[in-house]
Amino acid sequence: MTMVATLISEYASRPNHMHSPRFYQVAAGAFPIFLVAFARAGRLRLPATTAAAAYMAIMLAMIWILQLFPAQPRLAPIYFAVTHMVPPSFPLLLVVPALGIDLLLRRTGRRHDWLLAIGLGVAFVAVLLSVQWFFSQFLLSPAARNFVFAADQWAYLAQVGEWRYRYWRLPKDALGTSTPRVRPRAGLRRAHRHRVGANRTLVGNGMSRVMR
Repeated sequence: MTMVATLISEYASRPNHMHSPRFYQVAAGAFPIFLVAFARAGRLRLPATTAAAAYMAIMLAMIWILQLFPAQPRLAPIYFAVTHMVPPSFPLLLVVPALGIDLLLRRTGRRHDWLLAIGLGVAFVAVLLSVQWFFSQFLLSPAARNFVFAADQWAYLAQVGEWRYRYWRLPKDALGTSTPRVRPRAGLRRAHRHRVGANRTLVGNGMSRVMR
């Protein structure tokens, strides 16, 4: 989960992206295949939630540890004053949609995988949207510019300006204008990711048959 989050971090890590349809399309195309596989094959009570919590714990540890080490850029051009190691962005709140996946799979079992995949796809995006949309507003606010949330930290190559406190690539910053574009594209078009995660011959069901 941590490696996947790192690979897609260009489009799905900064809070500036979290009012954009692309953020939810990228996140829904990457995370569900693993979360559903963990939920289907895991032996824990809430396997997908546990995996998402482990990802968040690793990312938080990196954020809080890296900031403890002094650092100074030595390669020009240097546009932004950096005095300590630059941490990654605050992790996505994946534990919430992961919990939804666990509860939905527990309730439905292994019946009707294709219908379940569509339901999981829509549910994942809807829940992720409901938490990240508003949490990103907090991350862009002065309240998040501290050691715990590590907001407003940039590499020394960044020519920072007021754009760092705004949402990027949005015609209008309003929930009503972007939400209709997010759900159909990121939810229904990415439902097959949940099906792959649960597929008997690929990931989830195959993993559930592995024995020591």
